[in-house]
Amino acid sequence: MSALPRPDLPPGPHRELVDRLHELHHRAGWPSLRTLARETAVSHTTVSKAFSRPALPSWGTLELLVEAMDGDTGVFHALWLAASTSAEGSRPAPRIAGRRTELDVVRHHLESGSGLLLVTGEAGIGKSTLVRAAADAAAAHVATGHCRPLSTPVSLMPMVEVLRDLMSRDDRSWSDAVIRASPAWVWPTLAPLLPELGTDALTGPQDFGRQRLMSAVITLVEAFHAERPLALWLEDLPWADSATLDLVEMLDSHGSRLPVVATWRTEDPDTTPVHTQWWDRVAARTSRVSLVPLSRAETADQLALMDGVVPAAARVDQIFRRSQGQPLFTEHLASGGQAGDALPDVLAGALSRRLDLLDGDDWLLVRTLGIADRALTVEQLVRAAGVQADPVPALRALVRQRLVASVDDKVQLRHPLLGEAVRAMLVPGEARGVHVGIAVALEELSDPPAAEVAGHWQAARRPADEMRWRIRAALAADARFARREAFAEWSRVLELWGVTSPPDGEAEVDLAQVLVRRIESAIRAGHGVEAVGGLIEEAMATPLPELGRAAVLLRAGDIECGFGDVALGLRLIDEAVAIQSRHAPTREAARVLEVRVNILGSLGRNEELGADIARGLDIAAALDAPEIARIFLAQSAWAHVVDHDPGGARDLAWQAIRAVDPDRDPAGTIRVGASATEVLLAVGASAQEIAEAATDAVVHTDRWQVLGLAPDGLYSDVAEAYLRAGDVTRAAEWIEPRVRGVTGAQLRRSRRASCAVDVRRGELASALAMLEHLEAIDQGDHYAVSAALRNPVHAEALLWSGKASEAGAHLALALEVVSTNDLALESAWLLAMCARTEADLVQSAAPSERHAALARVELMRATCVADPFGPDAYGADLAAHTATWRSELQRIVGRDSAGPWAGAAAEWDSLTRPHDAAYCRWRAAQCALRDGQGTVAARLLKHAARDAKEHVPLARAIARTAGGG
Repeated sequence: MSALPRPDLPPGPHRELVDRLHELHHRAGWPSLRTLARETAVSHTTVSKAFSRPALPSWGTLELLVEAMDGDTGVFHALWLAASTSAEGSRPAPRIAGRRTELDVVRHHLESGSGLLLVTGEAGIGKSTLVRAAADAAAAHVATGHCRPLSTPVSLMPMVEVLRDLMSRDDRSWSDAVIRASPAWVWPTLAPLLPELGTDALTGPQDFGRQRLMSAVITLVEAFHAERPLALWLEDLPWADSATLDLVEMLDSHGSRLPVVATWRTEDPDTTPVHTQWWDRVAARTSRVSLVPLSRAETADQLALMDGVVPAAARVDQIFRRSQGQPLFTEHLASGGQAGDALPDVLAGALSRRLDLLDGDDWLLVRTLGIADRALTVEQLVRAAGVQADPVPALRALVRQRLVASVDDKVQLRHPLLGEAVRAMLVPGEARGVHVGIAVALEELSDPPAAEVAGHWQAARRPADEMRWRIRAALAADARFARREAFAEWSRVLELWGVTSPPDGEAEVDLAQVLVRRIESAIRAGHGVEAVGGLIEEAMATPLPELGRAAVLLRAGDIECGFGDVALGLRLIDEAVAIQSRHAPTREAARVLEVRVNILGSLGRNEELGADIARGLDIAAALDAPEIARIFLAQSAWAHVVDHDPGGARDLAWQAIRAVDPDRDPAGTIRVGASATEVLLAVGASAQEIAEAATDAVVHTDRWQVLGLAPDGLYSDVAEAYLRAGDVTRAAEWIEPRVRGVTGAQLRRSRRASCAVDVRRGELASALAMLEHLEAIDQGDHYAVSAALRNPVHAEALLWSGKASEAGAHLALALEVVSTNDLALESAWLLAMCARTEADLVQSAAPSERHAALARVELMRATCVADPFGPDAYGADLAAHTATWRSELQRIVGRDSAGPWAGAAAEWDSLTRPHDAAYCRWRAAQCALRDGQGTVAARLLKHAARDAKEHVPLARAIARTAGGG
């Protein structure tokens, strides 16, 4: 059967219902009336009326038909209700043409969806109209936040709008319930965003405040959602600041039940690389509603909604031909009268013609709105425009001309492209005075948008006024932990400082603070080493007060230690420490000590750590700052590992973890978590304990998608704990999701841990390829090179691949790193692996070559300034590595025996290290077979095979030996 006839209905809910019913009939394969009558148990006449008569069918009949055609009865019930209430006159028809499927999808998401739904399309395609119609129809409160294309984005601006919407509802019971249910830390955390709360802001190190602030925003909106149905509508996401983008991504990727709908303008050449990267990362995993131009019939619906009457076919044809179904084009062509066909750009032509007709107050108002590029109250608009007469008649005329729209109690141009057209029409010098008026109007707000005000003063070429507001904008960006925005603001402040230095005592910051804050924001924003180095050189060349110079020295020394001359870097940091010691304790003084402890520890200079740790704890006590104390407690735990006090180390690690509420100090929680897991790994804690120790830190690294050094250590430590326990499956489940899609220099330790998983799985080629790739990335990064060489995975992959010579070369480089310092004391594994490599290389060699190999390995130990197997060496696995080393030495010369190998296996058993134990029992079985002890060998191989579960290369080697290979 073909399509059924449709009734002639005007645009509205009833017509929408009928159209959807016919679409469902098409998708079902056009079943006949008699087929539908048989399946629904109603007459075929009743079925025909439901499809073809203008009367609204009963819900009972419609429900049966929809079920028979496998449709969504929930969607159709909502359509039927809309048609019913519209017919009764109690509910207006939705002001949207077409988009029936898209409207249902968006409305359904707002009411019962979760996570992010992107509504995408080119400028003017109708994204906002669609979401507005869905929001009007949704059985949930939809809070709206608008993103704006400011010259310097204001962090979390749309979320501030959302929160103010929610907090200012007339029904106070909703917000009162949320206030009662929310954690106490949320409100002072939100003080920088909502000064009207009248709450003092929390203070603390800037490196965790951004996460805490965003966590508070998420906590609050989710609390509102938990109380009543709530959805968020974020308009024009390509104009969002980076913090808003991060927050939206976190809501979407971490299981939030809060529905979020965001509009995204596609094919926009002004979309920044940051936004494009966000899109590339997020859009692939996010549901989308992509809007396309309207059909001719839908364009006719749009014209009918605009004109209030059904349009003539000729008018529809003419406008559709020129607009090609683009709703904004249609709107302007329809409201602008007839136009010629010679326009190169339909929209540009329509806009320019309409704007050219304006004069007097009409033009002054439109010009001001175009330059402001934001909604303004009527009072602000009149003051900024310099209009003397009553503005209401002019605004009414502009609304009728579809140039201006009202938004709550404000007015704005109907579309951003109108603003672009206005600005393109300005003659030189025309905008300057308007910028002054807008800046003055915005300054008078209770919470002035500092970056926006500064931008207008900049456009007005008033550097002194811009300086004043640019500093406020930079401080606001710091307070909101918006790193990219902060760097742009501080850079502009520094640029202005050379033009118009503020009078003494009037600036909120001095030059030293500007330079240091600029460096800090560049580091946090992920600028490259060369770029940051250039900023540091500039700051170092500037005369600064002592404490300002100390802050610069710390950044310079840290960069130099990582990528340049380590000795020079330490001298710079030493100078910073000396300067800080001459002044009262500060958080910055503690930070300098923390950095020096980390660097010295990475260099194996453990004997120098104690004084700095003690001083750091003294500073924390003087400042009554437990979040600082916990950092030094964690560092002190490692000192106890070095001092052969594993119990004390473990206690301090857990004390540091539990010292502060993790939600109050996210950044510290991550750093402490990384330190604590390293300590617990060294003292032989179980994989379960190490995973538990990482829990709080991982909550924040996952939530904020932090990819720095501390999360890298945290992730790799937990993966290593699972691998040591022989649980390759858990290791893979832990590490692989965290490194998936990560590129460049990020999470290198974690990616090596993923390679270790691949080695256990027998995927040696892919593991080696990634390890070589990471090795190339490491070049020039001292910290990374040192860490990589002290990781056994590369040598292990080469050994299991039969490339013992290459493994030996890699291990020789690692030995160079550790042999000249105290790192040798934790490197028994390295010597044992060197011995294993030499033994593999000389298996078929003459006795003389074997003894030469033994001498080489013994010389490796002798060249270390600290004996890896001596009384000062440390680590829970020291005894096991020592036993393995001794057996490997004997294997080099062909005199190893089953007993010592079995003893080494027993040492590994005591540590619950099944793969290491399996390796030793495999070697013991080979000795037993060589010595004619077949029964002993069989028993050893059976035990080894059981322990080698999930270690494919080792299991294969054991199977070959058992099979006589």
